[in-house]
Amino acid sequence: MEQIYYTQCPVGYGLGASNGFQIKRLSRGYPVSGDFRHLGMKAFPGGGRVLAPPSLRYRRDGEVAEVAWLTPRPNEYETERGLWGRPGGHFAHGLRLGPGEMKAIKRWPAGLLDSPIWKRTDREPSRGRAPDEVELAASALFRPPTFADVAPLADGESPDRLARLLTTLAAVTREGRTLFLIAEPDRLGPMVAILTFAFPEKLREELTFSTYHDRPEELPGFRISGTIPAARPNRMALTAQGIVADLVAGTFEPPIQPARWALTLAGWLTRHDPIDEADWSTTEGRARLVAKAQGPESAWADEGLGHLYAYPGALRSKAPPEDPARWRALGDFTRWFGRTGLADEWARPRSPAWWLEAGALSTRRDRL
Repeated sequence: MEQIYYTQCPVGYGLGASNGFQIKRLSRGYPVSGDFRHLGMKAFPGGGRVLAPPSLRYRRDGEVAEVAWLTPRPNEYETERGLWGRPGGHFAHGLRLGPGEMKAIKRWPAGLLDSPIWKRTDREPSRGRAPDEVELAASALFRPPTFADVAPLADGESPDRLARLLTTLAAVTREGRTLFLIAEPDRLGPMVAILTFAFPEKLREELTFSTYHDRPEELPGFRISGTIPAARPNRMALTAQGIVADLVAGTFEPPIQPARWALTLAGWLTRHDPIDEADWSTTEGRARLVAKAQGPESAWADEGLGHLYAYPGALRSKAPPEDPARWRALGDFTRWFGRTGLADEWARPRSPAWWLEAGALSTRRDRL
């Protein structure tokens, strides 16, 4: 695993030739010519005196995942003599994860929020030493990556608002835009964690994020980007790049209506009872079959998500359609499952006799 430490250093403490921001330590093979903007932040947002929250960031570089934890500090430098220098500094610890390492954390980098694997300071001169070794496993996540452990992060959240957030996240991912979250510092990380975990593991890799930046419009490319009211975000600039969800004011700009599939998923997460857990888990397995049959380009389509999340309830329902519109919906539903490899599971509970009886019942109703 390749790593980087990036921070402000006095001369002689990092790999730079002078004071200021520079690479402090570097693993062999880490690309030094890369874009380090995701490792930057301001310690004091909005010109105030309150320290910014730490930030967890995740982005993609081809097949490699780049994940970083940024820790703000009140002063420019931190060495053996403690904190000193001008106001405001930070320390960034970055990792580059391959497919196997992402699989080890269930493709849920948001679960690395405030993980003990992160280095938060490095007071000694580098002297050519590489970063400390890190062991990445599911145990490094702040919660075990299971529905039972993660769904309670949605406790106290309105199902309707959670559904609108899920709808928005799918839309911006489909369109290559950004969901901007404005929330209090202690809510940003858990909200990113639940939003990204909610979707099937196969889809999570696309959900890049920054839990906090004081000027998120200047750090483009993330599907989710968080900030706080104290940073006085530029809403006009944010709405030009995506959709703004202000969790403090309870508003969406522009307004968002929740998709039906998102209401179903939000209900599972906010109730998180055994049936909800079973439905979420079986949907995870079905999503893998759908992705294999249809490819990644259609994974975020509303039609596919609608059928995928309606499936558990439809599978339990044995009542035949009551009118032509519902027959058309059933036909569309059935054709979609035929294209995605789920037709056997869908047809098995409905014998040929069921279809004949349902058709006869519909015909009798039409004659009345």
